[in-house]
Amino acid sequence: MIDLWITVNSPGEVSGWLKPVLREIKKQNLPWRVIVTLPPCRFSSGKEAEVCRKLPGVARVLDTRALLAFLFLGKLPADFVRQDQARVLFLGGDLFYAVWLKFRLGARALAYTDGRRQWVRAFNAFVTREDIGDLRVDAVDTDTPSDFDVKRLRLDPGKRRLLFLPGSRKEHVQKLFPFYIHVVDQLEDMFESWEMVVNFSPFVDAEYYIGKLRAKRAYIPGNLLQEDSQLVMKVCDLICCLPGTNTFEAAVLGKPMVVLLPSNWPDIIQLDGLLGILCNIPFLGWGLRQLLLPLMVRFVRFAALPNLFAKQLLVPEIKGFLRVGQVAQSLKNYMQNEAWRQQVGADLRVRFGQPGAAGRLIQLLVQL
Repeated sequence: MIDLWITVNSPGEVSGWLKPVLREIKKQNLPWRVIVTLPPCRFSSGKEAEVCRKLPGVARVLDTRALLAFLFLGKLPADFVRQDQARVLFLGGDLFYAVWLKFRLGARALAYTDGRRQWVRAFNAFVTREDIGDLRVDAVDTDTPSDFDVKRLRLDPGKRRLLFLPGSRKEHVQKLFPFYIHVVDQLEDMFESWEMVVNFSPFVDAEYYIGKLRAKRAYIPGNLLQEDSQLVMKVCDLICCLPGTNTFEAAVLGKPMVVLLPSNWPDIIQLDGLLGILCNIPFLGWGLRQLLLPLMVRFVRFAALPNLFAKQLLVPEIKGFLRVGQVAQSLKNYMQNEAWRQQVGADLRVRFGQPGAAGRLIQLLVQL
């Protein structure tokens, strides 16, 4: 038995990278015990440990406090017994923590990144999305949904569906969920042929945010769900969301989308590097966000992952200070244009539908 220590954090890494790796390990029936570790990460939602403990194939989860105790002091939980052999796989967080974990364990280590190349020589092997493919493709279940799926989700089989995704962190949902509902209010004339759906991430407390909104208004239009995001995407015809892993999943599924990059709420955008550190300093950070982020949003060329990877605008993006009427009218235009939706969906499927990265990554781990 070999212990496989995986560093991962943030909702996108858990759903887009960790899940396909776990499935591939099970598929190959490898004698590995998977230990998921959660290093400090400003992009985390705070619910990663809870979600990871429920994933099939995960034997143990070390949250940030437990991981740091092991890295600094060599202390593990009392009921934790290490195996003699170990491997380290970096799938997210700061690469430094995976390097530290490698030396603490005396293990060999492999890193997989989206393109970042740091601490390369500290790893025994280092690969990127360009080298072996995108794990997020393997994370997507492309099987056609059934009528039973639509019925189980309590959706109307006779209508098309517009899906709103309010994000995977509390800062997102606090602002985006009420905004989306105001947008839905302005799409009332489309209700006869279109169903409005809001699907909450498993990384947020949906009931809390629904309850807060219901305290302000008696009626919330649309279907409010907290189901598997890919299943809900598959039964919908158009998606409205923030940039992130869900834009790539929608692309693999061939689902047209409208991606929002708002400057209305600077606190919902997290930044990397020195600027990210400065923007998280109390008081000073708030002012920097208010000043800089609206300017940065204006000059971002592409925000959605399909656009970033293709280096062209495949799916529309609405950037800047967003107004309810502006977003509603844009969505209505795309809802009324079936030819556009079909063309965009077909183009996305062709460009982003090549699986196999998880198998290649596991092969590298076996050879490590």
